[in-house]
Amino acid sequence: MIIKGIICSSLKSASSNIKLQKKYFKGLPFIRRLYDGTINLNISPRKFIVKKADFVFRSIHWGPLTEDFDFIPIRQINSGRGRVSITGYLYLPSLSPNRYGGTVLEIWTEWIDNITAGEIMEIKIPDNRLEIK
Repeated sequence: MIIKGIICSSLKSASSNIKLQKKYFKGLPFIRRLYDGTINLNISPRKFIVKKADFVFRSIHWGPLTEDFDFIPIRQINSGRGRVSITGYLYLPSLSPNRYGGTVLEIWTEWIDNITAGEIMEIKIPDNRLEIK
């Protein structure tokens, strides 16, 4: 499945939160490669619903909260700079305002040079993981 959207700025909390949460995701392949922050991809006016996650972590008490986390692998990213095969995931924390019927996908991946807010980006994920409305 290919999903297209526009990179948007974040609330700046993902970077500090991921640093606190990362140690609880030990079963997640390639976690050491991932940058401590997310890329936010706005797909509005469309919305997404999670149908099936590949990696699931339940009742993680990571600091101030207890939260569930789902991850869906990303196969590649296409941006104005070309196609990049990367290691990354859709990062789906249960308390995110975008988790249920949201319009912003949080992408947790390796560092990618030269991407900017306002840029169009496409991601490729396995089929049947999200429903896009």
